[in-house]
This record gives sequence, C-alpha cells and structure tokens, in this order.
Amino acid sequence: MGTPTHPQPVRLVMGLIVRSLELIDNTKSHVEAGFGRVDIVSGTIPFTHTSYYSSEMGSPLWRLWLSHEPLISPGDIVGIKLTTNEIEAALGINGRRQVNLDPGYLSLCKFVLVTTKNAAHRIYLGDGIYGELTLSYRNHSWTPLRWTYPDHREREALEFFGKVRKSYLTQLKKFS
Repeated sequence: MGTPTHPQPVRLVMGLIVRSLELIDNTKSHVEAGFGRVDIVSGTIPFTHTSYYSSEMGSPLWRLWLSHEPLISPGDIVGIKLTTNEIEAALGINGRRQVNLDPGYLSLCKFVLVTTKNAAHRIYLGDGIYGELTLSYRNHSWTPLRWTYPDHREREALEFFGKVRKSYLTQLKKFS
C-alpha cells in the first residue's frame, strides 16, 4: 500500500489569447495582482489554428504565455481557473471577452492545462474544472500528445516551456 504524500510545488503558466496587442500589459497586471510576479513572457504569435474565439472576440487574435515566479500547489489550479474566469469577465466589454486566459501548471515531467470543457482525455478536478496532460517531458524535450492543441505544439511554445522548466528547476534547487 502506498502512502499519500504532498505534491512538489509547481510553476503556474498562463496562456493568453488577446484581441489586440494593447491588452497584454493590462492583462499581465491583472494576473500578477492575482497570482504573483511574471518572470518569463513568450513571444507573441498569431492565433490562427481555430476560429473558435472569433465570433466573441473578433480577429485577428494573438497568443502568448506567461510564467509566474511564485510556486503553487497543483491543488490550487481549480481556484486559479475560477479566478481567471472572473478576470476575463472584468476585462470584457459588453459581455464579450477581449482576452482568454488558460492557466496550467508545469512540473519537471508535465504541463497540465485546465479548462471548463469536458472531454474523454480530461480528468474532473472539482468545481466544474477539468485538467488535461498537454505536454510531457521526455528525452530532454517537451512532447505533445495526440490531443495537444496545435498552438502548444509550435516551436515558440515548446521553447517557452523549455525556458520555464529550466527556471523552475533552478528554483527547486534553491529549496532543496
């Protein structure tokens, strides 16, 4: 019989899809106020893999990721997703989102993305939130899975997650 243990703290990563590049700084301020200092920011790439958000947010849309320096417990991710939904609503105009926030957490071996949408490959975490293993770290690189969103497979995304993992590993060594 195994003994339950507390999980190692993980790094909070926030995916952003924005209606305009001018929204990035304001959105970053909101998420820093809620979740702590952002230490790594990805480049910004066009969000072109789906038109899912276009009817609500318009187009063109832009994708980027932020890494938050403070470590979190993986169990905190449900509350974080609920808070990001509130931030999206606060930043909206006339009930329409201007920004989409996708929180997740990174450990040494995986990146878990959370969502309100159920699917066969997602696990219910509580309070209407589901988690999915989006990337796994194997053979010194991030590996997408067959359900990994196309924008999380791109070179820019994988390079960003590599930088975050390196920073996270350094951070963990300081606590050891």
